[in-house]
Amino acid sequence: MDWTMIGAIGEVVGGLGVVASLVYVGSQVRSNTAALHAEAFRTCALASVDLASDWARDPEWSRTLSRLSVDGATPDDFDENQRTWISLHLIALARVQEVGFVQFRRGRVPEEILELADSGVFRTSYFKAGWPSWRGEFSEEFRLYLDEQLEISIDPAQP
Repeated sequence: MDWTMIGAIGEVVGGLGVVASLVYVGSQVRSNTAALHAEAFRTCALASVDLASDWARDPEWSRTLSRLSVDGATPDDFDENQRTWISLHLIALARVQEVGFVQFRRGRVPEEILELADSGVFRTSYFKAGWPSWRGEFSEEFRLYLDEQLEISIDPAQP
C-alpha cells in the first residue's frame, strides 16, 4: 500500500466523519426546536390557565363573567368603576390571546393554542363594544386577526 492509497482512505474516513457530525447536529437542532416549541406552548397555556384560575377564585369576577357571557351585559349595564375593572380584565385576556397568536404565527405552537385562550368572552357584546377603543394597544397583525374573528369592520389604518 502506497501513500496515495493511505491518503485516499484518510479522505474517505474524514468525509464520513463530517457526514456523521452533520447528521448529529441536525438531530440536535430538531430536538432543540421541538423543546422550544413545547416550552412556547406551555407558556401560552399557563398564561391562560393562570388568568382563568385568578378569575375563578374571584366570586365577583365570576358573577360578572356570567353577566357578560350568559346575560349579554353591555357596558351600559355597569357603572364607570366596574367598566374600568372589566376592561382591564378583558385587555389582559386579549394580551394572553395575542401572545398565543404571535407564537402560532411564528410556528412555535399549534393553532389549538388560540382556542385555549379564547374562552368565548371575545364574542360578548361587552368585548365587541370595547374592542375598537382597546385595539390600539395591540400589534397590527393581531388587531386584524381579532377584527376578522369578531367579524368587526374597522378601518385598518385606525390603530
